[in-house]
Amino acid sequence: MSSTGDTYPSPPSPALLRALLGLAVAGLTAGLVGTGGWLWSAHRPLRLEDLQPSQRQRLAESMMKASPGAFEPAWFEPRIGYTLRRDAALSIWNDSFTSNEIGYRTGPLAKRDGVFRVVVLGDSWTYGMGVRQVESFPEVLAQLANREGSADRPVEVRTLALPGYNLFNSTAAFELWESELDADAVVVVPSSNDDESTPRIAPDGQMFLGAAGLPDAFGWPHDVWRPFPWLYDSHGSLERWRMAFARVRELERHLDARAVPMALFFVARWQPPIVHRFVTQAGLHAPYAVVPEELTLGEWLTKLDNPHGNPRANRVYARILHRVLERRLGWRPLLTRDSVADAVAVLATPPPREAWDAQAHALLRAGTRMFIPPAFAPGSGAANALAGPGDPASGEVGRATTILVDPPAATAAIEIRVQRLRRLGALYPLGLTVTIPSAGGGSHARLLVRADGPDTQTFRVAVPSDRDGDQALEVMLVSDRAAVTPGSLVARSVAVMSIRPAG
Repeated sequence: MSSTGDTYPSPPSPALLRALLGLAVAGLTAGLVGTGGWLWSAHRPLRLEDLQPSQRQRLAESMMKASPGAFEPAWFEPRIGYTLRRDAALSIWNDSFTSNEIGYRTGPLAKRDGVFRVVVLGDSWTYGMGVRQVESFPEVLAQLANREGSADRPVEVRTLALPGYNLFNSTAAFELWESELDADAVVVVPSSNDDESTPRIAPDGQMFLGAAGLPDAFGWPHDVWRPFPWLYDSHGSLERWRMAFARVRELERHLDARAVPMALFFVARWQPPIVHRFVTQAGLHAPYAVVPEELTLGEWLTKLDNPHGNPRANRVYARILHRVLERRLGWRPLLTRDSVADAVAVLATPPPREAWDAQAHALLRAGTRMFIPPAFAPGSGAANALAGPGDPASGEVGRATTILVDPPAATAAIEIRVQRLRRLGALYPLGLTVTIPSAGGGSHARLLVRADGPDTQTFRVAVPSDRDGDQALEVMLVSDRAAVTPGSLVARSVAVMSIRPAG
């Protein structure tokens, strides 16, 4: 959706309001996340340039009054990123509740005498986005355990999970409040987009992604996300996953030293062979279960714009997790049975490598071929190729971004065609650094976008010689600087018109 001229459509959609306000505050993004769903239009993202300055100002002012936002930055511990507003009465995502003293939808930190406390770490699926707190699977777990006396004493759950969290955020939150939480067991719940950057929080409490020129927790020079939580085969992506699970292994060692048992519970579109690969690579020894993908799709989802597990799904997830804790903690099995939950395997350790290694590689390659194009060109279908800030319709990028391409295995070099932005003529000449990561350090090129001559220039960049077969390439571009046009806060540097195998 877009708007031009002196009038503004009335009334604007909530998604449009969220997107524009995030843009106005951040000033560095062309793609926004509201509650975890990426807000791209059918043809191109709406840009601030489409509105008059007075319209942007009115929009921001009305949004601040109408929706103050649920989040606040965790300025006291930046690794956490953000929490909910603390001790606040909130009505969000189909639930009304009061957040606790540290900003989570869970009970108070103080632990009652005689209870067995399970602390669950995760993201929006663990939070139970779209269902009430009592319907989320961590809370249902406690209900099941108490109803059937699984632990011989009362069980309570504390959930440190929020939409947009990755494994760095939830583990940092646990470590900060570990003493007050006094956990008897910890459950870590990875999701299949935990390699993405931590969202940022605008002054009004809205969540956004899209900052360029600032490193994220994984060390990339911009925020990283995907239009859909899918896994693919590239050096950079797999390195981000290695870092994420290394963080979980670090937590496991910490808990082992304190005799606090840990379990893993994989929700939100995981394939078991890939889970086995990541668990083995990290050296994790906690038992785990993988929720089948079919239990996170279709009839198992809420009827929302950004669907997550519905109450029925969360009841099944809780039963599967109970079985994991039966193995890890020696809890008594549930007397009431559920054929769907009981059919899911609980593993003490990963199967032998020969049972999953080839399958994991095939699944990662299938994700690559399905979503990543062999070459990049701007257009309505280009969003999948952007792993960072930018406009897929025009190819315009700001201070830094990464574009994904999957050229044939024999490709020795790629050709990058960039275009000056005439409205930003004073920006040039402009230096660009291009990096393609690989295990051996990757390839690097220093380019200069001239201030004169043709608007479009073509550059050749070598593909790393240690590329693993036809593994996807992450073409990371960092410009020396970026600029804006009058009346806009969206920074731009160049337009990437194509990335393709060099002839």
